Amino acid sequence: MLRPLAIVLSLFSYCTAHAAPLSAGAAPPIVIETVDGRALQGVVDQRSDARALWLRREEGAVALTAAIAWTNIHSVAVDGATWSVDDLQRRYASMATAAAPPAPPEPARAPLAAPSAHPAKQLRLLNLPRRGARFRKIDLLDVRLANLDRDVEPDGIEVALAAVADDGLPLAVRGSLRATLYGQRRPVNAAAASFDQLDEWTQMLRPEDFVCGVARVCLPFQSTAPEQEFDLMPDAVLTVELGAFGYGNFAASAPVAVRPFNPLRDDLQLSRRTRFLPAELHGPPARRKIAEPDGRWIHWTW
Repeated sequence: MLRPLAIVLSLFSYCTAHAAPLSAGAAPPIVIETVDGRALQGVVDQRSDARALWLRREEGAVALTAAIAWTNIHSVAVDGATWSVDDLQRRYASMATAAAPPAPPEPARAPLAAPSAHPAKQLRLLNLPRRGARFRKIDLLDVRLANLDRDVEPDGIEVALAAVADDGLPLAVRGSLRATLYGQRRPVNAAAASFDQLDEWTQMLRPEDFVCGVARVCLPFQSTAPEQEFDLMPDAVLTVELGAFGYGNFAASAPVAVRPFNPLRDDLQLSRRTRFLPAELHGPPARRKIAEPDGRWIHWTW
């Protein structure tokens, strides 16, 4: 089986061979021949750095990118002129451009009318209020890491919750949701871990947010980056408080792993002080400055 990078390069090579020539513009077209004989054409992407050259090719609304390690480049042609690899390494930063912004999403279609069913099932589907039902508790049905953008790094937490009435059926309520993420930090030179608030969110909930009795809420990380803050322990707790209009305040909590167990990324952290592979697209560096010893801390081996 081909490795993921080889598959990306193969697809990029196929599109290079079958696509029309690049249109003239501010970014000159570049043709790269790799040491294994592949020919790749595109423009220099802004993710290029001292480790790898990123080429990008855009066809309509589709943008394909590929990373080529500098050591794997055999020859270079820029706008038809032959360059040396050293020339390109010196000048790639001034040639780099960003991909065009994605097209706005199509407007959502109106939902289909719910089919006729038993009245109790219709209550779940249509979220109709039930006379006399009392809000009893919050059920956190699912709490997990979520990827909310185009890179490989988890960007937040997705929560699926239900407002359960005293008859055991879900309610569709209106109110204010407050979520707080708690975790542990232990730098390598600390005698004990500290228990800190890692993030906090506030969001309004409407009855139409409850689909079949379940509301799904995305909570993007605002002040923490678990894959880049090595002093942060993997296990955390999310506490959710819901102030429901006409019912009162309710709360629930659930454990969540903010850094999933991954031996390969742990080894990368120990040897290279990063949890990402060289060609992986990931988010910007964490806001918190991590001291050098903390880059060697692995909770799993503690």
